[in-house]
Amino acid sequence: MRSPLTRRAFLQAGGVAAGGLLLEARTPAVAQHSRAWTRPGGAVPIGEWWAGGGPRPAPSVIAITGPDEPGEPLLMSGTVYAADGVTPLQGVTVYVYQTDVHGLYNPEGKFGIPHRLRGWVNTDRNGCYEFRTIKPGHYPNRTTPAHIHMTVSRHDMPEWWLPEIRFAGDPLLTQADYAASSNDGRFGDIVTTTRRGGILRCTRDVRL
Repeated sequence: MRSPLTRRAFLQAGGVAAGGLLLEARTPAVAQHSRAWTRPGGAVPIGEWWAGGGPRPAPSVIAITGPDEPGEPLLMSGTVYAADGVTPLQGVTVYVYQTDVHGLYNPEGKFGIPHRLRGWVNTDRNGCYEFRTIKPGHYPNRTTPAHIHMTVSRHDMPEWWLPEIRFAGDPLLTQADYAASSNDGRFGDIVTTTRRGGILRCTRDVRL
């Protein structure tokens, strides 16, 4: 089992989100989560401000990149389910952020300033969400697979990090990575992309 991300490791890996995303002080009830779902994520501590900020109003479909954004267009969609893996959940806030095609979170390539490509949605009555973005690039001079960060939250649960979304075929993925994802079945963190209409598409389903 992979170790949970520490605050220091998360900052080093992904930088810090905008201060405007600061969480409001609150004490939500903590939901019960499966071990598979929380690996290697964890609850975002109350008051931390680099993640999405918890539940908020939003549509179920958004674009976080414009038509002129360099890179391969990617449509990432999925469904959020209850712990049974069958019942879809409405009103779950899904927040994502990622690097650009050059592997940078911001043009300056520095920590401590906002991630440029980020956004959040609320799942619809069928538990569905969709982000229109680009396939992220690898970190420069690093051996980390390309990935998209994701958190989920709802009125009755705090914000939780999920395992990063990674892409099958990435040469930086290891056999151990594939095995860990496979253990989670269709809720695994390594997704397969297909191309249709000139756009890459992938599905990331989540079980709470």
